[in-house]
Amino acid sequence: MRPTLLSLALLAASCGNGENPEFRQPDDYGQVAPFELQDQSGKTFSGDTLKGKVWVVDFFFTRCPSVCPRMTLEMKKLYERMPNREDLQFVSMTIDSEFDKPDILAKYISTKQLPKERWTFLTGDKKAIADLSRKSFALALGDEMKPNGDIIHSTKFVVVDREGKIRKYFNSLDDEQDAEMEALILQLLDE
Repeated sequence: MRPTLLSLALLAASCGNGENPEFRQPDDYGQVAPFELQDQSGKTFSGDTLKGKVWVVDFFFTRCPSVCPRMTLEMKKLYERMPNREDLQFVSMTIDSEFDKPDILAKYISTKQLPKERWTFLTGDKKAIADLSRKSFALALGDEMKPNGDIIHSTKFVVVDREGKIRKYFNSLDDEQDAEMEALILQLLDE
C-alpha cells in the first residue's frame, strides 16, 4: 500500500465519532524499511535481527514530559501478558537520539525496572529514526522539541509480522484495544 493510501486508511480509521462498519483495516500496511541502529548496550541492531520474529514497536523518548511514561508502562504490561517466547520481540525507538545515547537508555531501563530480555531500546542517527517513523511506519513525528520539553509523536503500538510487514496499529493509551492486539500477536506467533 502506498503511503498516501495508508495515511487515508489510518485517518479513516481514527476520525469521526463512530466507526464505519464497512471499513476494514488492511492486513498488511507494507514492509518495514531496512535499518541499522544501536541498542541500549551500544551494540549494532538491525532490522535483520528481527527476521522470523513477531514484534511490537513504539517511538518514545526518555525525557518525555507527557505520554511516554504511560506508553512505556503499557508496553511493560503487554510484555508481561504475552508468552515468554524467543520469536516475540518488543522494540522502543527513541526520537530524541541526540540525548538518548545507549547509556541513557540503559539507565532508563534500570530506573523503570523494565525487562531486558526480548525488549530492545534503540537509538542512532536522528534522520534514520525520523524516516522510519514517518516513511516506513507512517507515524506522526515533530521536527523539534517544544519549549515544554515535548516532541510531537505517535502513541501507537505497531505489530509487525515475521516477514517484517506492518500488520496493525493500536493506540497504546486505549485499554479497550488490548484484547485485539494480544489476539493478533498470538495469531501471528502461531503462523
